[in-house]
Amino acid sequence: MRKGQAYLTFMNSEAEPTDTVDLLEKLHQVVDRMLERFGLASERYFPQNALATSQIKTRRSPFDITRPNQHETKAEFQHEYKAVKDGIEFCGKLFGCLVAHGDEDERKSALVGLGGILTGKIKDRAPIGDLNQSHTLVQKIMADVGGFSSTMVAVLTLRTALSDRLQELENQRDKFWNVPYRAPDYYARAIALRLAKLYAKKPTNCQRMAPQRFR
Repeated sequence: MRKGQAYLTFMNSEAEPTDTVDLLEKLHQVVDRMLERFGLASERYFPQNALATSQIKTRRSPFDITRPNQHETKAEFQHEYKAVKDGIEFCGKLFGCLVAHGDEDERKSALVGLGGILTGKIKDRAPIGDLNQSHTLVQKIMADVGGFSSTMVAVLTLRTALSDRLQELENQRDKFWNVPYRAPDYYARAIALRLAKLYAKKPTNCQRMAPQRFR
């Protein structure tokens, strides 16, 4: 599953996540069948904003299709959870191993010297050719401003990002996966509930359905 590219595997196992247009049309066809008895059809296009003219419209899903949970299975969740926790531990050990802080004089001196040596080696390996690629440009800048110190700052930044992600995963675990029974297909259930809400808003024969999105 790519972030921001929702697709309904329970409706069509062969659906391509990048085939957004086909996905939207299939969803509209489902709503068409649901509203057919009322003589109505799903709205394919909606104004971009309240002030938009009828000529300025955008195509979108007839209802919300975002995922309530971020993983297909509990096993997938557990793999990421372990990777994040291990990453946090690894970053902490790497920083503690290479950076002098409150150490005895001999060890502190050795680590400061090692930092200088590593800075030189990073600079020797810095790219010197075409810097149009973003990652090579970053390597060059890091080497120029101090390869070792820049790398340690990056390690701390990564550790902070991993810690933030761990908090998100723990929230996901408590909400979706820490259950005494087999976790249901939350995505399929959410889609079914949203369709039910859409149907519950069905108009009378003399009314026209206004475009709405339901969560």
